[in-house]
Amino acid sequence: YKIKDIFDEIIHLDKYNRKSEYIKYNKDAIFIDDSFSERREVHEQIGIPVFSPDAITCLLEGCI
Repeated sequence: YKIKDIFDEIIHLDKYNRKSEYIKYNKDAIFIDDSFSERREVHEQIGIPVFSPDAITCLLEGCI
């Protein structure tokens, strides 16, 4: 899909892996995912901002 150039790393997970276990904390990091429960878990465990895919436009256009 030629998306490898925009990511530092691509990790394939199965349904039993928690995404928060694979995220390396970075003060500028954000997490985008379509699952509310996974966004909540990442935010609680890592403390980085989390967004649903439909919020990406606000990130680009500054909706706040």
